[in-house]
Amino acid sequence: MSRTGGRFSRGSRRGFTLIELLVVIAIGALLMAVSMASLGGMRGGAKFTASVSALTGYLESGRQRAIGANTYVWILFAPANPSRKDGEVSVVLYERRDGNSTPATAGDVIGTEGETWSPSLKTLSLQQVELKDKGELSFSSLPQETSLIGLAPVSVTVVHAGRSTTYTQGLLFAPNGTARVSSTFSRYVEFGMIPVGMPKNGTVIRVNALTGKPWVYRP
Repeated sequence: MSRTGGRFSRGSRRGFTLIELLVVIAIGALLMAVSMASLGGMRGGAKFTASVSALTGYLESGRQRAIGANTYVWILFAPANPSRKDGEVSVVLYERRDGNSTPATAGDVIGTEGETWSPSLKTLSLQQVELKDKGELSFSSLPQETSLIGLAPVSVTVVHAGRSTTYTQGLLFAPNGTARVSSTFSRYVEFGMIPVGMPKNGTVIRVNALTGKPWVYRP
């Protein structure tokens, strides 16, 4: 008999219904989707952190180059093209070839490229990021500072391998390692950077004008 003393026998089992199986499959698919999204976010965060590290290293290389060669060095930025979705920011270093002389404005690079100024480092390409101006990013852990100035507006177009890139912002390092963007003194030069489509995960970079050292602040 299938039943003894009001109890089911050991060999009798109740199977899953089709609806129950579909529910289990749906839950599993949902958990997998959440896990994949989480892993994707972690990978994106790690890539952005690497981009920030690469940029601060590039800035420090520019400062060291200015000191070592006793010359002026411009770090120029080409923000991401809004018409493209890859969020590529290009950064290049231009060194004054005649050494320690009267500091020039970024506009002087336009007409004298290859004569007075020349690129000294390989162009840095940052993927899936956007540049932000001074004051655009704010979070509780960012120290309050009133003596701030943004990157200098420039217009330098470089053609390489058939591709034209226009650099529209810049930062100047002097032979003594100081940083500036205009004749008006400010304690810090500030700009921000965010991962494409993730404005809440931004980073603020402040370059100390007196030392040329970059400081990184994150939420």
